[in-house]
Amino acid sequence: MKYASVPFNQNENGWLNETSLTPRYPTLNQNTDADWVVIGSGYAGLSFARRLAHNNPNLKIILLDCATAAESSSARNSGFIIGLPHNIGSSTAELKKAQFYRTLLEEGIHQLATLTEQFAIECDWESAGKYHCQVDKKNERVLQEYVDNLKYNE
Repeated sequence: MKYASVPFNQNENGWLNETSLTPRYPTLNQNTDADWVVIGSGYAGLSFARRLAHNNPNLKIILLDCATAAESSSARNSGFIIGLPHNIGSSTAELKKAQFYRTLLEEGIHQLATLTEQFAIECDWESAGKYHCQVDKKNERVLQEYVDNLKYNE
């Protein structure tokens, strides 16, 4: 199949157009010393910088991003955070590996919920589910094992 053109990604969030962004911090335009420089204000960058500051408040930490946190790749997912792996392969071995990842994701969600409550962050937090579907009956065993794995960890 041929395509005449590919849509141009303008890297803009439609939902941000209807809200006012928080003020941008000053641009780093001179040499400065720091104990740590964290590049990126997505979930990972902010979490890492926060943990560094929490563990040692005397550190000088600089967080750099080419935009604001509200415009980062983490923000472009519209604020969704999941506690399950996106895709689990077709083998039972991958299901077992996914359990560690799921535990990590759930702990991250728990920490975000705790911080949201602790700092009274109004963000319309809503816990919702996730659907996992299958059409091919040949792999029904894999989906059933996934279901069993979820029940085991409730």
